Amino acid sequence: MEERMPEEIGLPLEPWDYPEERKRMVGEALERWDERVLEEAVWAYLVRHRKRPDRAVPEAVGRFVRWLALQGRRWPKLEAGDLRAFLLEAKDRGFPGGPKGPLAWPTIERARRALRHLWPFLDWAGHPLPPQVEYPPQMAPVFHEPSPLSEGEWQALWRRAEEYAPAHWRPLLKVLLVLLGEVGLTLKEAAALWKDDLQGKRLLVRGERLREVPLTPLAQEVLEGWLPLREYLAGHQPLPYPHLLLNPSPRKG
Repeated sequence: MEERMPEEIGLPLEPWDYPEERKRMVGEALERWDERVLEEAVWAYLVRHRKRPDRAVPEAVGRFVRWLALQGRRWPKLEAGDLRAFLLEAKDRGFPGGPKGPLAWPTIERARRALRHLWPFLDWAGHPLPPQVEYPPQMAPVFHEPSPLSEGEWQALWRRAEEYAPAHWRPLLKVLLVLLGEVGLTLKEAAALWKDDLQGKRLLVRGERLREVPLTPLAQEVLEGWLPLREYLAGHQPLPYPHLLLNPSPRKG
């Protein structure tokens, strides 16, 4: 996929946009297994190469990096079955630093799919993954999982939100599409958001653990566009509400 320059998607140039600089930064992070820097780097790659970057990818990469550090691995001396061993251990014990296992097979499968981005990301960073490292086939029993929408299906859904009647629901529907489809929140997490949780290019999410989620340019644009209407709606509530999402119905409450 052709790389999109940051100015084409409304972002300023960053160190990741200079090949020598990103090679240096990623190389140093690999040497010390710096999961924070590597999560930031893989997100930078996704934003520049994917129309709808998946926030699950940096999280999966960070967990795998932490596991490698715990195993005493040194870059680039990885073993062929490291990815498979990481996923199988996570199935029984949980991800390093995350909820304890056993975990459901769909959770493991989502992590496996997210980790396929390691190969193009590290090529882009100038540090190809060692050739002996294998990408494991699906290890889970066959299960039915909602498949990601294609770009065409997403655009069709977006048009339906723009044409929804009554019209006063359209802005909230767009926000929900972005929070659930782009950002990857659950409906419960989206409903629990407060206005102050929107912090520029990041969103503070309250769940089993408090976490910061980076926003795509589309998500940032839609959420910021929602704020003026949200303030108007808040002004007509009988009590001050801190929540980000408010009922746009003409009646109060």
